[in-house]
Amino acid sequence: MEVDCHFITKKIENGILVIQHVRSKEQYADIFTKGLHGPTMRRLLVKLEMEDIYFPT
Repeated sequence: MEVDCHFITKKIENGILVIQHVRSKEQYADIFTKGLHGPTMRRLLVKLEMEDIYFPT
């Protein structure tokens, strides 16, 4: 882990990587890491072009 952090830090310092702020509302990774409420879950599913197989039709 420490080697990875130093590797990334060097890339940022050298201008190879640019870190940008991502608003919570736009954080697509949340769908994989958090239990989300229905509307938020559906909005992210649409953005990722995924289907909720448990959503009633």
